[in-house]
Amino acid sequence: MGNLSLINNTFAYNQGLEENIPTKIAGAIYARVRKLLGDVEIRNSEFLCNYGALTSIFALYVENSQLSLQPRVTLQNLTFVNNSYNFNYSKGCGIIITEGMGFKIMSSCKIHGNSGGIVYVCEPGMLRCSGNVLVEDTMISGNIEFTLSVITKSFHLKNVSFVNNSCIRPSQYSVLRVMSAVSNSSFHLDQSTFLNNFGEPGVVHIDLSLLEKKAADGQVIINNTEFRGNFGRSEGVLKLLKVNTIKIQNCKFINNFGGIGSSHANVQRCLGMLIIRNTSFNQFDDSQVFESAGGLSKHVAPYLGFLTVTNSENVLMCIRNSSFASDPFSTDSIALIVVEEVRPGLLDSSVRIETPINTKLKLRNITEIYEPIIGNKQVTISTIFTTERCPEGTYSIHRGTRRRLSDKHVNCYPCPVGGNCSLPLAAQPNFWGYPENEDIVSFQLCPEGYCCLPSADNKCFYDNNSYLHSGCQGNRTGILCGQCKQNFTEGLFTTECVRAKDCTHSWYLVVFFVLTSLFALYLVRKPPVFEEVGKQLTWFIPRRKEGNNQVICSLDSTARKMAGVLTVSSYGVKNILRNKIVLPVTNLFNLKLYANANTNWRICPWPILTPLLKTMFHLVTVMTILFSIPIIYLLHSGLNKLRKRRPTLPPAGPYFGAVLEIVLLGYSAVTGTTVRLLHCVSIQEVSRWYYDAHYFCWHQWWQQAAIVVIALNLFPFILTLYFTSLQLYRGKISGKIFLLASILPFPYLLFVLYHHVKKKITRRPDYQAIPSTASSGHDEEYDSNSSTSIKHSLLEVLCGPFTKPQDDQSDGRIYWESILIGRQFLIILIGWWQLDHALMRSVCLTILCLVFLLHHISQRPFVQCRANIIETVSLATLVVVGVLNVGLTRTGSDFSGMNKAYISILWTSEAVLLGVLPLVIALFLSLSLVSQILRLGIFLIKAIRSRWSFVKQKYNHDNKVA
Repeated sequence: MGNLSLINNTFAYNQGLEENIPTKIAGAIYARVRKLLGDVEIRNSEFLCNYGALTSIFALYVENSQLSLQPRVTLQNLTFVNNSYNFNYSKGCGIIITEGMGFKIMSSCKIHGNSGGIVYVCEPGMLRCSGNVLVEDTMISGNIEFTLSVITKSFHLKNVSFVNNSCIRPSQYSVLRVMSAVSNSSFHLDQSTFLNNFGEPGVVHIDLSLLEKKAADGQVIINNTEFRGNFGRSEGVLKLLKVNTIKIQNCKFINNFGGIGSSHANVQRCLGMLIIRNTSFNQFDDSQVFESAGGLSKHVAPYLGFLTVTNSENVLMCIRNSSFASDPFSTDSIALIVVEEVRPGLLDSSVRIETPINTKLKLRNITEIYEPIIGNKQVTISTIFTTERCPEGTYSIHRGTRRRLSDKHVNCYPCPVGGNCSLPLAAQPNFWGYPENEDIVSFQLCPEGYCCLPSADNKCFYDNNSYLHSGCQGNRTGILCGQCKQNFTEGLFTTECVRAKDCTHSWYLVVFFVLTSLFALYLVRKPPVFEEVGKQLTWFIPRRKEGNNQVICSLDSTARKMAGVLTVSSYGVKNILRNKIVLPVTNLFNLKLYANANTNWRICPWPILTPLLKTMFHLVTVMTILFSIPIIYLLHSGLNKLRKRRPTLPPAGPYFGAVLEIVLLGYSAVTGTTVRLLHCVSIQEVSRWYYDAHYFCWHQWWQQAAIVVIALNLFPFILTLYFTSLQLYRGKISGKIFLLASILPFPYLLFVLYHHVKKKITRRPDYQAIPSTASSGHDEEYDSNSSTSIKHSLLEVLCGPFTKPQDDQSDGRIYWESILIGRQFLIILIGWWQLDHALMRSVCLTILCLVFLLHHISQRPFVQCRANIIETVSLATLVVVGVLNVGLTRTGSDFSGMNKAYISILWTSEAVLLGVLPLVIALFLSLSLVSQILRLGIFLIKAIRSRWSFVKQKYNHDNKVA
């Protein structure tokens, strides 16, 4: 045959039937010649979706290669897509070119989605594999059962990309397989890429001594090539076997897996020289689930080190200007580099070896000296670099590092509070880590919902290089995760940050003002809404003459105290109960907005919300209701004037009572918010605000204002309420003065103190600083409606459910509201004072609740015995919850080593105690709803029977008339 030339052709959807010949070859192009005298060229052609029994695309066989003139084979600018062969033949391929060719070139080709590989082959027994092969500027991607197998003398790959190919074949095949059976053979790999390839034996296999020559004399040069994300099951990514000279330079080995000796590079029987220069080895993952091309199989690919050199006696091996860096932490020791029996001078100071964080780099170096009887002595060294983790319960934020044979010592420190040291240092749930210095890390408890909550499969590992951004959730960042990321802002009812462009919920402001105004109107008018609803829900229960207001008040005060305890000391409650039932209910009693990280109710009326504005917004609820009351009074007066009713001014009593009630109800919210503004933590020796740590403490105007509010209003209010309650009940002060004293307690105390001192100085027993409401009969008669109404309304709010004085010598328990307010103040104050010391906080709050219980039992302040019993039970429940929390010493504690059953019992007990009342109420409401349905059924049956009786009587009457 003279020559073969195919230019500008397309071979598509051809099917080569299997012929009954010994070679069993058929495909799109099948050329079998006795001898070949001219060149073979195929250019600018496409091979699409062809099928062959053994060869799918192109087969060129020369039967008598000795008679051929070593012609050139050129494959240029070709496209091979979706060609396949019969998988029953394990040696099937896409292209096969046998011996007898002088120079084989594949240039600017695209090979994608094919099954079967490319084989340039000669029969080893012929020893005629002396041709050259060049593959350049070619993309090989997404092929199944693919191998580029070459048996030749010289093979050069330049600018070739192997991407997402798989080779699931017998052990002698790899994605790239290069062999030689002649002397002085060579392989050059230049400017190429191997990305995400899978090979059952390996990815690249190079053996330049196929016939087991006594002395390996082949040469391998790998230059400027990247191996990334590949998986070679048994041989690793790069296997070099029986090569005399190996040069690996300017290369990158990144995140490769598999292998028995090493995942990245394995060298065996290198008898001459091995040089690795300007090359980096990097590993980021400890394993990976690898799916072969076409999705035929999935494999778990492990990482087993960087470099292994074995069976290479007295080889000259030099590693220069290179780095080996491993990131994945392993509790087991991993051999990063294993080198056996090489000459001295393996490493110098230009080589850097790094182990994962929290591990040390260990070197085992063995020197052997062989002194033959004749000749010079030989010195060889065997070197193994392995990783060793810090002892369990300790940590380090540094890597084990070596340059040459000297190492940087790694110190391991005890695991910090809030940290998890079972693997590389990680944060426990809701903790945030930061560096104290170059070696020490501390963890700070985060505001709930700010920091990472690790799952069983995902831990919040500490990253010393990006600790400001790591460990946060909900698009948060910064110190203690206190800020939102760029283009994000705070949401009202969630701790997650929402996109600023999504803050379009202006309607919420209208709804907010409407609801607060309606609540203020309810406090003024006090319509029997709940009584009527309760009456309808409990229609099947016999009515009692006495009301249930006392019981309701008792439950209200108990719930408010429970809210304080839960806010500062509840650790063990199950998330669903705590987040969905207990905290929303208790915050409702305290007139607070409840933000939960898990809620999907992300309302954002403005894109300028910050943690500070959200905290201030807690006060807005109370203040809006408070200022709505006088506005309603003015509107009521204006309506009376328009309707010409007399008197124009409505009775002030209900309005004064509503103001007092919102002052009492909002005390806990105001105190909690004020204390929240003062909550500071020390981070890197700087005091910062807990909820947005970019604020430095004690230099902000709002913190100074909070201190003034506590000192001049919240604390004096307790004392003022105690004394003025008695004075109001005895008629020594008017209702207006009492309400003014409640709003401005500190000036009132100064006023009383001034007149008390003045009375002592003047020594006048009849001296009266504040006029009594009973001092003038004329005035009382003239203003009896207003004064009596105000006093009655205030006393109804202040001491309605409590025991009244029985004689002139007893004060009763009309001051008990001040006791309840004082309890809230103490609970919130102690919770804030000991917020960072969980055990001390639990102990203090438990003792405090026990004192409250004993005090309540001794005083029995409520009129109804039933109310006293309910209050006793609620306080006893809080004591038990406090004792349980003492056992659960702190949030985020690591209970490893403890009996998990005991911990579960504590959590379950706490959940039951705190959830029994909401569950009973929910059950009662459900039964009441069912009863309403039954009631409706009974009503319908009665109506039908009544109608039927009427129709029947009318029918009988008509019959009689007829």
